Amino acid sequence: MKKIMANGFETVDGALYRHQLNVSLEDVLQLESNRHLVTLPNILPARTVINVPADKPVVKETVSLWN
Repeated sequence: MKKIMANGFETVDGALYRHQLNVSLEDVLQLESNRHLVTLPNILPARTVINVPADKPVVKETVSLWN
């Protein structure tokens, strides 16, 4: 499990995007160690610790329109 910190000007999903993590917001909020995030405002205070589950591999799909 990885830990990231909010910078004080972002939401949970903004922090995930800034750290370029491929996890969903629902996966993060379902972790028992992130229960403290529910009591915080939408814009997280500076240095709020967010526990992140392991990244899911990115699957790239190629679509051909003219076959």
